[in-house]
Amino acid sequence: MRTSIKNFNLWKEWYLYIFFIGMIIRAINFYSLLPSTFDSIFFKLIGISGVLLLGIDFIIKFNKRKVTYNILLIAYMVILVITSFVHKEYGLGENLKTIMWAILQYFLIYQFAFENSDNKRFFKRISWGFIYSWFVLVSMSMVLFFGKFGYEKYYNARHRIRIGFLESRLFGTFSDINNAAIASLVVIVLILFYLYNKKVTGLNKIIFLINLPLQFIYIVLSGSRSTYVVSIIIVAISSFIVVLKRNGTKKDLKNYILAIVSSIGSVLILFALFNATKILFQELLPHLKEINFFNFTERHKESMNNSQHINNTQTPDNTLVRKDVAENTDISNARITIWKSAWEIFKTSWLIGVSPKNVVSYAQSIIPDGYIAKVGIAIHNAYLNVLTSTGILGIIPFMAFLIKSFVLNVYRIIYNKCIGKDYHFVYCLVILSYALYAVLNNELVYENTVGTFVFWLFLGRVNSKNNSSYF
Repeated sequence: MRTSIKNFNLWKEWYLYIFFIGMIIRAINFYSLLPSTFDSIFFKLIGISGVLLLGIDFIIKFNKRKVTYNILLIAYMVILVITSFVHKEYGLGENLKTIMWAILQYFLIYQFAFENSDNKRFFKRISWGFIYSWFVLVSMSMVLFFGKFGYEKYYNARHRIRIGFLESRLFGTFSDINNAAIASLVVIVLILFYLYNKKVTGLNKIIFLINLPLQFIYIVLSGSRSTYVVSIIIVAISSFIVVLKRNGTKKDLKNYILAIVSSIGSVLILFALFNATKILFQELLPHLKEINFFNFTERHKESMNNSQHINNTQTPDNTLVRKDVAENTDISNARITIWKSAWEIFKTSWLIGVSPKNVVSYAQSIIPDGYIAKVGIAIHNAYLNVLTSTGILGIIPFMAFLIKSFVLNVYRIIYNKCIGKDYHFVYCLVILSYALYAVLNNELVYENTVGTFVFWLFLGRVNSKNNSSYF
């Protein structure tokens, strides 16, 4: 019996490797140029395989009378199902897909990490796979930057593919520039952990040392203000904790003052590095020559009925100043307006919400004059998205789960005598990075991205009762 369970865990492990690789591939913008049939078939197979594995997992647990899935996540999923069927007139298919992926994230990805936190080989492979994947993709992006290569395939304002350096931002090889930038921050955190603990040697160490500034440069060139804000918070918190914990259990006023000064100093250094890097590349940019392979600097626009193409030559950018920010008096870049509109939508169905994928169609039917209904835009806040989509009944178990996880892991950090030596602290920084990022973006819920995968996987490991083991 133990052998069969061990073999089944191995099946789940290899499934998660394939799932993770699929998320990496989906993060590449060139992938979007392929026929959508390929993506549909690949992820249908991933989804069906995951549901089968989860079904077998449930049967094994049920027979052993040990169904250990988190009760708060189960309660949240029940509400997600209910609201999807209650509002099925606005669309059901996309909601069912969202439910399936959410089930796999909570009860397969999170649960596997929770139950196998001592599987050092698995977590190292995921972490290193993430580090090396982003090393390759950011390196390719930098080549596009130095070639001032820009290509855009335009379908409509909400659906377009951007490759290379466009709109004063380095989209590079990534399908979502903000998701890519926050992933670069996470990669930096992981690299620093491995270098600090001397877990990397030889050629790997050289690549890691190159990768460290490379990821930082990409964050600057991406122009992602979300990642910029999260970086400052992460540096401030990590500096404070590391300095405070260096003195062991001695926590007098002097040590707290030292930790605060260190935190402020680290943030000021980060400010200086950001500005210096931006100035350097701003000065360099006008001297770079444009690459124009196959007319890829042309902007291809498709009419709404896809009956004709309109081609406009695109002048390469010579600045890192984002026009949508510099020429916008709204510092939130319309986020506050979006959130107000989402709040109005929530109030129309406050108990069970409007379902995750029907926010826009519901708004266009119930509040047609609202901002979300007119613009057809996502909410840009994962937590407000949960509130709007599942109402009070959904947000309570979801936030209760996250708050409980937060309190548990803060407690463990306080009483951890070897901060920085085991995976727990660095995983918490990764999780916090994505949790803060979710305040300004939609990742973590109702999305199927590499960031969502890493968040739930790492959260499962740090929440595990066995999380005292080392890499």
